[in-house]
Amino acid sequence: MAAALLLWAAPVAALEKYNCVTADFTGFGHEGTDFQAKNLRKTYQLLVKDDEVVVFTKSPDFNDNEKRYRFVMQDALDRFAVSEDGASFDMLSIPNRPGNRVATDGYFDATLSLTSSFFVNAWLLRCTD
Repeated sequence: MAAALLLWAAPVAALEKYNCVTADFTGFGHEGTDFQAKNLRKTYQLLVKDDEVVVFTKSPDFNDNEKRYRFVMQDALDRFAVSEDGASFDMLSIPNRPGNRVATDGYFDATLSLTSSFFVNAWLLRCTD
């Protein structure tokens, strides 16, 4: 009976943790500015779960923060997650199997973007485990 119950138990969701640096940053009119330089110094930690990603942002220039992104779509290559905080629409794109990319290439790239009616900021993240 115990064996039968184990077969019905839901598997424990795997938690994958990745550390990321900012490989590139762009935003309207910010090329070559102090704002761009400050954004290039940001670092990130991604905690990837089955249905969401928790993103911790660290910065020597801005306030550190934590934001949750829920997965909303997946295609052949990537998974897309969004966070809506009222000030902007934020999207995170990561590979379907980031751990496999780290195992073969030593890293994976991800993109993070913030969009509103008057700006779009985008970060290219280089992530390792």
